[in-house]
Parts: sequence; structure tokens; C-alpha cells
Amino acid sequence: EELHRRSLEIRRNALGEEHVEYAKSLNNLAFVYKDAGDLKRALPMSEEAFRLLTQSLGERDVQTALALNNLASLHQKLGRLQDAESEFMTAEEILRERLPNSRDSYLMVSNNLGHLSLELNRFTEAELYLQRAVAIATELHDTPHPDAAIAMSNLALLRDKQARYAEAEELLIGATEIIAGTLGEQHPRYAIMLNNLALVYVAQGRFDKGLAMLERTLEIQKATVGPRHPDTAGTL
Repeated sequence: EELHRRSLEIRRNALGEEHVEYAKSLNNLAFVYKDAGDLKRALPMSEEAFRLLTQSLGERDVQTALALNNLASLHQKLGRLQDAESEFMTAEEILRERLPNSRDSYLMVSNNLGHLSLELNRFTEAELYLQRAVAIATELHDTPHPDAAIAMSNLALLRDKQARYAEAEELLIGATEIIAGTLGEQHPRYAIMLNNLALVYVAQGRFDKGLAMLERTLEIQKATVGPRHPDTAGTL
């Protein structure tokens, strides 16, 4: 957070608050606050970054789409699901126009749309988005990569909702192994994977294994994001 705040201040002083590089820094800081669970601080920054990038680069620029994706993620976390869906779909449309150069960003938005479709219980739409995300992640990266793990994890959540537990477990084990090998076992993303896998075990009645995994998840979350973070509270 401190590094992003310093970067924002430097760009404000050097370039002014209407400059595109200032807007990018503002969007990055909003993303940091979002990941820290501080949505009240993140939202106005994200809104301002989107406004500035739209003003500087236009509505159809990749950077504008990325800012819109960030804003949509915040709206999803705040329960404003219709706003989030509209914003994700607009971002996806812009990034699709820029393929193949925007594949990394297109993958991210596909993942987000799939996750939102899951939350809205639109399983057919979720399947399309998430299968696309897995395919793009596999095509983009020759070796196991966190992007592929996130896509696999989201697809596993769909399989869990469909009560296809064996498939969900297989996907999550693979995703957890990728995160462990790339980001390490003390990373917040690893804790999220463990939590999702634990819930699949619980759904199958494998309570001892699920409980042990939830306890491990909680240890990692307390050590990495802190006891007050929404993810930690969700595990409790």
C-alpha cells in the first residue's frame, strides 16, 4: 500500500491529477485497497480512475476497460450485481476487440464474468465463461501459472454447485498445487484455494479433512491478510 501511495503522490506532483499515469496509479491503489477489504476507500478511487482514463484515452481503450473491470469487481463485492454485470460485459467487449494483444486481460474478465454468473446461479453462462478462461490460460502459459489456477478454481466452484464433487475436488487439487508451486503456501491465494477445497470435502461429508483444511486456511489468512480481513472473517 505504502509503495502505491508514494507512486501516486509522485505522479500527482510531477504530472497533475488529469494525467493518464496518475489515473493508472489511482486505479492500482484502489485495487490494493479492494484486496485488503477496504471497499469504502477503494470505491471512490476506482470511480475517479475510470473517469480520468475515459476522459484521457476514450471509452474503448484497454486501460479504460481494466479500470472498468476493477470498478465492477468492487460493485460485485458490495452486492451491486447488476452494475457489476453491465461493467464486466462492457470491459469484456472492449478487450475482445483488442485480441490477441489483450488476451491476459480478456482472461481476467472472463474469469470475473464466470464468477459473477455463479453468484447469480446462471450455470450455463458460467460454464461458457469459465471453460473459455481455462482454455485461454492454458494457451497463454507453457508452464503452470496462477491464472490457470484461478480459472480452474472458479470452474470447480461451478462443479460444486452442480454437486459434481469429484470433478470439483480434482480441479481444486490441481489449482492448489499450481498456487503452491508458483506463489507459495503462505500466499493469500493459496488460502483461498484451500478454503474452497475444504468446502468441497465438507459437502461430501468428509468433515475431518475439511475441518483440518479450514484450520490451515485460517492460519495462513491471519498471517498474511490479518484477522480483520473479510476473507478471514468468512473462514471463521
